Amino acid sequence: MPSSFPHPNKHFSRVQRSMKHSSPSTTTHYVDLPPASDQILYDAIIVGCGPAGLTAALFASRMGMSVLVLGSLSGGSLAGTDVLDNFPSYVHAPGAGRGGRAWLQATMDQAGEFGARFAPPTVVATGLKRMGETWIVSVDGHDHDAGGSGRDVRSRTVIVASGSLPRRLDLTHESELWGRSLHNCALCDGEAYGSRSSRGDSSSSSNNSDSHGSASTNNDKSVAVIGGGDAAVEAVSLLARIGVHTIHWIHRREEFKANAAEVERVRKLPNVQTWTSFVVVEWIVKQDTRHDGETVKILDGVRIVGSKDGMADPGATSSLTIPCDGAFLMIGSTPNTKWLESSGVEMDDAGLIRFMSRDAGNHDGTPFLPSQTSMAGVFAAGEAVDGMYRQALTAASDGAKSAMDAERYLRFYGAATITPFARERAAESRETRTDDYDDHDHDDETHPRINCDLSHSSCISQVVSEHPVVVFGKSFCSYCHRALEALEAEGAKPLNLQIDYMKNGRDVQDILSDMTGRRTVPNVFVGGKTIGGGQETVELHESGELRKLLQAANAI
Repeated sequence: MPSSFPHPNKHFSRVQRSMKHSSPSTTTHYVDLPPASDQILYDAIIVGCGPAGLTAALFASRMGMSVLVLGSLSGGSLAGTDVLDNFPSYVHAPGAGRGGRAWLQATMDQAGEFGARFAPPTVVATGLKRMGETWIVSVDGHDHDAGGSGRDVRSRTVIVASGSLPRRLDLTHESELWGRSLHNCALCDGEAYGSRSSRGDSSSSSNNSDSHGSASTNNDKSVAVIGGGDAAVEAVSLLARIGVHTIHWIHRREEFKANAAEVERVRKLPNVQTWTSFVVVEWIVKQDTRHDGETVKILDGVRIVGSKDGMADPGATSSLTIPCDGAFLMIGSTPNTKWLESSGVEMDDAGLIRFMSRDAGNHDGTPFLPSQTSMAGVFAAGEAVDGMYRQALTAASDGAKSAMDAERYLRFYGAATITPFARERAAESRETRTDDYDDHDHDDETHPRINCDLSHSSCISQVVSEHPVVVFGKSFCSYCHRALEALEAEGAKPLNLQIDYMKNGRDVQDILSDMTGRRTVPNVFVGGKTIGGGQETVELHESGELRKLLQAANAI
């Protein structure tokens, strides 16, 4: 094993997460990536910050391994889950909530207490290769301190827990409509289509001349939900509960993957119309004029045709057009394993990682390690290998097993490093830990740095002109956290306004929709102008354009 690598403790740093009105967090243990010339050799690099990756980090660090985790808490589907009810013993904690992100943050903090360290959340793995007995993970360091892309981090073992990515239909206009009329998080964006009366807030500031137009009552909004799994059922149920006038549930087969009893219950709801054995083949758009006079495309309906074996039926002679104001794509995901294509790690046609053969562990006393891939020293967990169960609990179990297998691998090859510093860092963490619960006293439309009513467009215009960077989001919105991560990676300090803690939050979101054409959160403003939502902010960050915008606005 190489012996010239600096101790992993050298670059450890502790930073406090302090996003106002977000889920309470403790101390998150980040590590600044060192220069390429200052190589660190970890016992395990874990790629992924979901339940599999974080559980692997917890188990590995508790076993004394030096651990670096790459990934973002906001990158997976669990971060957008409102209530995590199917994880044993995960119950309500004061100030923390029961959502997926709260669980992720708590597990991240727990792993950090035992010595695990985390790269900045905008640093992503782009490749994997072997050099001797060392694994090299290439990363894009989208960090204002990281010095750009083309960086490497090194380890004795690698645990792949990179999860999966939401599918899209890839139809014409899809990119333009995303965030305005197309969504994949009903919890985040469904309220834009719900009836105010169903929320108990029918009294609003709609009489104010610059609040919003008559359409904001949403009494006649209709949406399409596409998909047949548990996520689709959850979306339809939520949208019905918040008072969406009509929900068109479109599924490409007669049978549903979701629980049959739940499907039957949801199909009987009075505002749900079900279309089975149909597929969407076209987004029908219309032009809409924003508050600033700019014209944008929004959804006006969907065109569907009959399906055969889950695909558009080539023999179909007619199609149907369903008018709708928005659509939620709940059509599953694909493994996030493309970055492994040239690594030698074997995958199936769907991109799922294959585990090592049991026979491969019988040579020369080599142990059989169930979570090891076709490459010795590389292990896998979660949705990168599991296309069937796809649950937080099963992913966490996979993560624990992969960490134990990695530790066994190190012991077998004489590379185990039960490092004293891991125990020392854990003790230090527990001794100095502070629970930084954000206060929620500002539960109306005011904020310590705002002296006007945000349910008026004139106030929003004033705020975004006075502050270089403003993010309007919601505490449980994963895309909102991704936008904040990208901005903070550039060194910006955004004014973070959480709509869900505002008394007139619904009115504020309606005004933002009128001003920007976006019905979803977040709404990100730089230099007084909207730059889009979470995905757009991340893409601008990765291309380098976000830094230019921030510099022009004197935000960095």
